[in-house]
Amino acid sequence: MCVARISNGAFRSSGDVASKAKQDVWGTEKGDVASQVNQDEWAAGEGEFAPQWQEDDPAEDAVPDAVTTDSRVAWLAPQNKLVDDAALRLKRKVGNNLVCRLFPWKRELRNLLQSEVVGPELIDLGNLDQGTSGQQRSLLRHFNTVSNLHWKEHSPGANADSLSQMAKGIAAKDKAKWARFHEAVRTKADDPDLFKANKASYGEEIRKLLLHTAQSCRAICSTPIAMAQFANKLEWTPDLITVDEAARMTEAMAMVPVAKYPAAAIVWMGDVKQFKPMAPAYDGPLFPNHINMPPTHIIAHPQNAVHKQAVR
Repeated sequence: MCVARISNGAFRSSGDVASKAKQDVWGTEKGDVASQVNQDEWAAGEGEFAPQWQEDDPAEDAVPDAVTTDSRVAWLAPQNKLVDDAALRLKRKVGNNLVCRLFPWKRELRNLLQSEVVGPELIDLGNLDQGTSGQQRSLLRHFNTVSNLHWKEHSPGANADSLSQMAKGIAAKDKAKWARFHEAVRTKADDPDLFKANKASYGEEIRKLLLHTAQSCRAICSTPIAMAQFANKLEWTPDLITVDEAARMTEAMAMVPVAKYPAAAIVWMGDVKQFKPMAPAYDGPLFPNHINMPPTHIIAHPQNAVHKQAVR
């Protein structure tokens, strides 16, 4: 398509511009030589009356490439399996070293201060008495299986993307910079009393390492409770918070990101037709007719007294 720029900066079609220009230059009447010359120059596209065509630039309509930013995202879900699934999907998009799987604060600290990963306590089935029956052995094998699965799901040491495991990797690459942290790990293992005496200074260095690790991540995935504990300890602020399967949370749990990060943009997602709410605060569906409701009704039920007061 061709367009021409006219004097006021607007754009019109080529036909409208040509008709308007003819009338402005030589009027509606014809017959004199000058007019005929001007018309010939116009038809040939020559002279001072040649239209100034401007072709559309195909590059302007092209889809721009993805822009890399320093934005931070917190992805919350009510269950560990949902959090693990979100972390796996995000890693495929932004890279393995930019997504952190956050566990409860005490578990992260415990794993961080261990020189080696401590696995689950399993029963040695090879040292059982000869009188142990087959049913007892089957029960003990089942116990070991459940313990191992529980450890993999709840232990930061079992996940290479946990905050503490990523912090260990960063400290190992630059031992000179994080020498105080390595000293804390050795002291806790060799002299627990001395570690307690220097707990304040060691704790400051540990928080510094964890904050440095968190700031190197583009996304942190966790449960709302783990994120609340994390927010109480470190000054890390996301730009966007995504709450997945919000219908599977209690109202208080779904509001945790609002309380901890009021300046962040928050998106609640969930399908009440797929899973029923876990703990509604009243007798009735949690999000009735939420598609046809105003945006303020999506979070709270209009019959809720607190919500009525908030929208007045």
